[in-house]
Amino acid sequence: MATVINLVRLKTCTVALVGESGSGKSTVIQLLQRFYNPNSGCITLDGTELHKFQLKWLRLQMGLVSQEPVLFNDTIRANIAYGKDGDATEAEIFVASELANAHNFISGLYEVCLRYIIHLFRHR
Repeated sequence: MATVINLVRLKTCTVALVGESGSGKSTVIQLLQRFYNPNSGCITLDGTELHKFQLKWLRLQMGLVSQEPVLFNDTIRANIAYGKDGDATEAEIFVASELANAHNFISGLYEVCLRYIIHLFRHR
């Protein structure tokens, strides 16, 4: 069964894929970000097949908010900077954590870690 999806997006618009569980939202995103290639047919952007675009550039054009968070076994800073290939400034890290409503949580972790370390050294 072939499925044809035509999507026209204006530069000033945001597109959201919404649907029931199992309806193919994640598959569409993975195809758009070229984690997979289509089994048949092709996906184009402004008439150009996706595989002709540089992968890094293509993925930078999209934002994804997944239901399930993905964290890598690394520092909080590295996890936040991952979207910029780890090349984010401290200011960008701060802004990203603020936009994600994570800054207070992260700051709290830092405070807890400091308190714990201080507590350990005081009781030696």
